[in-house]
Amino acid sequence: MLATTVTFASQLIGEFYAFKAVKLGYPAPDHAADYEKILKSPVVFGAPQTEIEIFRERLDQPMHMACEETFEICARQCERLASSLSERASPADDIRRYLVMNPGEFPSLDEMAEKMSMSSRTLRRKLQESGYSYQKLLDEVRCELATEYLKETNLSQKEIAYLLGYKMVSSFNSAFRQWTGSPPSHFRRSQRLSS
Repeated sequence: MLATTVTFASQLIGEFYAFKAVKLGYPAPDHAADYEKILKSPVVFGAPQTEIEIFRERLDQPMHMACEETFEICARQCERLASSLSERASPADDIRRYLVMNPGEFPSLDEMAEKMSMSSRTLRRKLQESGYSYQKLLDEVRCELATEYLKETNLSQKEIAYLLGYKMVSSFNSAFRQWTGSPPSHFRRSQRLSS
């Protein structure tokens, strides 16, 4: 877990991330000296709880791989989701929210049912009661995201296909044509001409 945290933080800022201190809630192992060598941070064993202290100035350090375009897409998706929240959301709303919040992840019906703590049969029935099939929901969300990516970003069709869970660009192109009646390249061109 520590190595993952260091790796992730280092990738965000573009340089090795050293902590102010690493306090571990277990006794020092035989290889305790390796912890400080690897983490390049002071390590305390036998602490009351496991915690990582970071330098305050690190909080203001810009992220190396920050992308304004991606931030804006994510912010819009969050706003859209927040405005659609209700106390008694339907399974279709829950699935839609999950798919939008987890780009690139399009689980099978069985996997989604497990995430929602119900059987596949129950999920299928609840979706049918609200006029949906799982595939119809997947297609709606993919179409919505695809049109947004094509309108609002400079992502390539290959990148968009990947974000929508397609292994091949041709599969994405075919699906997009089925949803909208035109290929992604024509859709993007027409959107740019009209704006």
